[in-house]
Amino acid sequence: MKPYTFYLHEALRETPSFQFVRCEDDDDARTQARDLLSRVPDLLEVEIFDGGWSRFRVERGQAAH
Repeated sequence: MKPYTFYLHEALRETPSFQFVRCEDDDDARTQARDLLSRVPDLLEVEIFDGGWSRFRVERGQAAH
């Protein structure tokens, strides 16, 4: 498991909040981001960082894929 930082972009916030999440790999991080999007109605997008590098973004429309 390695640490990822999830930046949570919400509809009502100008600045994203963040969470540290331990994931097996990028696929697991993507799955966990989609799960967050499905559970948090105001969440528009999750931007996933691995250390100082932006890995990818998961947007609300991608949550069901």
